[in-house]
Order: sequence, then C-alpha cells, then structure tokens
Amino acid sequence: MSFEIHSEKKIEVQPPFQKDMRPAKHKANVFLVEVQANVPCPIILCSDLHTNAKDLIERLGRKLPEPKEWTFLSAGDMSGTGILGGNGYSEEAIRSALETFRRVYFVEGNHDLESSYSRGFRNEDGSHCHVSGRVQEVENLGWITGIDGVISSKKKNQRRRKSDYLSTLGRLTKGTTIDWLLTHDIPLIEEITDSAIGHRELRDLVVEEKVQHHLFGHHCFSWWQGKIEETRFINVDSRIVFLSQEPLGLFSDSMYDI
Repeated sequence: MSFEIHSEKKIEVQPPFQKDMRPAKHKANVFLVEVQANVPCPIILCSDLHTNAKDLIERLGRKLPEPKEWTFLSAGDMSGTGILGGNGYSEEAIRSALETFRRVYFVEGNHDLESSYSRGFRNEDGSHCHVSGRVQEVENLGWITGIDGVISSKKKNQRRRKSDYLSTLGRLTKGTTIDWLLTHDIPLIEEITDSAIGHRELRDLVVEEKVQHHLFGHHCFSWWQGKIEETRFINVDSRIVFLSQEPLGLFSDSMYDI
C-alpha cells in the first residue's frame, strides 16, 4: 500500500484530572493526519483517545464528508474515567462509532475494562467489531485480526503473560496473510520510532508472518509509521489517521477545529 502523508494538524482536547482531582498540569493533544493511500475504501485509524473518544467520534460524524463511507479501526484505550490512569468501559465510544461509520473494528487496551456487551457488537455485514482472538475476511479490507491488552506479568487489567500473548498471536497469524493486525501493545521497531520501547518478539512475529499493516497504540511516538520488509507499522496513540485514495483537504479550513 502506498502511504503519503498529505497534511497534519494538532488539536487540544480535555486532559484528565490528576488522581487527587486537581486540574491537569499539562495540555492534552490529538494529532489529525490525512494520508493518501491506495486503499479500496476510506479508513480511519486511531487509539488512546480515552475519555475524549466519544466526543471526537461524534464531531467527526458531523464534519466528515460522507462518514458512512468510512471504516473505523481502533487499537484500544477508547475509554476512561476522566482521571489520569483510570480504567473504564469503551461501550459508548464503540457504539457511537457504529452509528457514525460504515464498519468498526477494535481491540481493547490496558485501560479498557472487559465488556461482553461491546464485544458482542456486529457490523451490518455481520462481521464482529471486536477482532481479538478471531480472524475475519472483510470486503474491501481483507483479513483482519487482533489481540487485547498488553504484555505483562502484573495482575492488573488487560495484562497477559508474554508466552500466552505471543502463542495466541502466532496462532491467529499463521497460515493466512493478515492485511490488518490490531494490537494495543508495542513492537520494538527502533529503525522507525528511534526508541527502545516495545517488544522485539512481537515485531519479529509480525514481520515473519508477513502481516501487511500492524496498527498499535499504548505510547505516542514522534516517528510513528514506516515499513520493515513487507509490514507497515502504524502507531496511532493520540492520533486519528484518515486514509483515502485522493487528498480530501480535510484541514484546509476550520472544518476540523474540533
């Protein structure tokens, strides 16, 4: 897939309160990125919008030309309590995305509480919105799969031991060329991110299985996308990335002052 960044814009969003309920000490931003790509359908990529997720989705629904033409992919953490580090349910954000866009596919992050309700959501074509642990072939998107949570031995929300995480992911990607892999956790891709954050075993598995696009969140990198062999890695923490065949000039006026 060709991938050419056409325009970018940083917007300020509501920051979380500190744990003692004092106002946040810092500003919170989300980056809007328009990418020209040879995709068969327009696609939105995002993650880690936290408490702002539902509001941002609703604003996009009002401002984006023909939102029902877009497929929406999320790599998790679409929930929050409004308090720094708080965990919450992503149901409202996912339901809002279903009402706004053509199709929705997501995994849960470490701040998303497990929800049998949102995990049961389906698109109009019958495909499952929650892609963790299942492999689906989707029209104009290809094969998609994913895995919830992050790698950790800690007994906290949405943590999985490395051996279990990798064996599950290996089973999901084996024997099928996956077009879209959604994980919340981070592959170690120093040649792209210029950072030592992430898991080398995750990166090696994804590259070995020739996954076409690996979408991930959990940490916001300045250098956020690039290709290694046949795999394009895309970090979407605190980003909303719009993929379409032709530049739409989304940020040329005040339309996206959201």
